[in-house]
Amino acid sequence: MTDKYNEILERLTASDQVFAFQEEVHKSGITYREFINAPKTLPAFFEFGLLFPEWEFIVFNNERYTFQEIHKKAAQTANALKDAGVKKGDRVAICMANNPEYIISFMAISSMGAVCVLLNSWWVPSEISYGLENSE
Repeated sequence: MTDKYNEILERLTASDQVFAFQEEVHKSGITYREFINAPKTLPAFFEFGLLFPEWEFIVFNNERYTFQEIHKKAAQTANALKDAGVKKGDRVAICMANNPEYIISFMAISSMGAVCVLLNSWWVPSEISYGLENSE
C-alpha cells in the first residue's frame, strides 16, 4: 500500500501537475508548501473549477454540491445583485454562518467586480455597524 501511495503522490505532485509544490520560507522563518501551478487569481480559480464541473465542490452536513451547481447559483445571485443596482466597485456585506450560501454570495459579489465586506455573524449589532461604517 505504501509503495502505491508514494507512486500516486509522486505523479500528482510532479512539476508539470496542478498539485506540484515547492517549499517556501516565510520571513518569520516558518517553512510552508506552496502549490506552484495552482490558479493565481480568484477568476482563474473559478475557471479552473469549470474544467471539472461535475466534481463535488462543497459538502455541508448531508448536502453535496458540484462546482457547476454552485457556479450557477452564484451567477443567479450576481444577476439579482445587478438588478438591485450593485455595480463594480460597490461594497457588499456578507454576515452569515459558514454555509454554501456564504460561498455562493462571495463568488457572486467578487465575480461582478464588487467588493466583499466580510462580517462576523457572531458580532452584536454595534460591532456590525462598526464593520459596515469602517469598511473601505
